[in-house]
Amino acid sequence: MLCAGGIAWHTRLVQAMSNTEHPGGVRPVNCLASIFLTRKHLLDPLRHVVLRNSDLNLEEADLLVNLFGAAEFRWTDPPADENGFVTFRDLRQSLVHSETLLSRRLASLQNRGYVEVDMVVRRAKQAAEAPKRGEGRLPKPKNGLAGGLAEPLSGLRGNSRIIRITAVGKDKVRPIWEAYENLANQMLRGVPKADLDAHFRVNRLIQERIRPSWLQLGVAAPRNGAL
Repeated sequence: MLCAGGIAWHTRLVQAMSNTEHPGGVRPVNCLASIFLTRKHLLDPLRHVVLRNSDLNLEEADLLVNLFGAAEFRWTDPPADENGFVTFRDLRQSLVHSETLLSRRLASLQNRGYVEVDMVVRRAKQAAEAPKRGEGRLPKPKNGLAGGLAEPLSGLRGNSRIIRITAVGKDKVRPIWEAYENLANQMLRGVPKADLDAHFRVNRLIQERIRPSWLQLGVAAPRNGAL
């Protein structure tokens, strides 16, 4: 959710087009290229305003905000189950920053108590064995995770990881989300609601059209190595 990165040639393209008048008005290429320029210029306010009082870096904050939104606001990207868990695959696909370091960042956040990481196969096995032991519900495991997926999450391999934000993590990221909202309110102050609605619809349309077909079908994108 929090943006990162920027590409120089898109910056030059937008700057060049902004100095040229087009008889037909703004063209699609202007809109698409301007996304990269905006993304680039958002970095400084995100780092120095939104994260000013936090020890989280931008990538860690992006990760926690996504888990926070999935658990608290029932975001669909990434989606969470009824217990607030997000699959590793869905979390990876929702992030802006480099996916190659996701496992390392999750380990760091877990060590600090901000997230819980579990395996589908372990939770499914616990849920299946609970009735045999005559238990009404699963005991709380030593690692602090609440027991109990009734069955493995649909479409996941047995060794798939699932992640959720902890209460400590929510307390950590809530001020960041509020600062992010304040930044958005300041930047877009005075913009008519109709323009905000149009901007949101266009961005959503771009996301839907650019999204690979295997994601639209709910199939994991082809990658090297296991999840």
